Amino acid sequence: MKILIKSDVYNICNRIKKFDVSYRVVYDTATNAYQIYSTNLQGEIELIGWTPLSYVCRLPYNELDIRCIKYLYDTSVDNLEQIIEQIDATNAKIEHENQLKIQQQSSLIAENKLRQLTK
Repeated sequence: MKILIKSDVYNICNRIKKFDVSYRVVYDTATNAYQIYSTNLQGEIELIGWTPLSYVCRLPYNELDIRCIKYLYDTSVDNLEQIIEQIDATNAKIEHENQLKIQQQSSLIAENKLRQLTK
């Protein structure tokens, strides 16, 4: 069963609307998860609390709190450029770490071969 949440202790329901006025918070009792739905009807439409809504995303937290706002901000299309920069920076760091590992392994192999040859 999906329950349309209209208010909460931390006012998250209203704060989420700052991202998009069409956003609504829904609690899914089957998955014990909070989800975001939109009144902008695109794709599959569900009737929740007598309101037709379209699914947007699942919030990764069991409680409605500031983390939900941060999650929506971090994953917002408006921040796409920053998200891509973060992905590129992370990929560059991983590549650098992999290169260092390869160099260390190569050095270790070379040292072992040199020891074998000088025995």
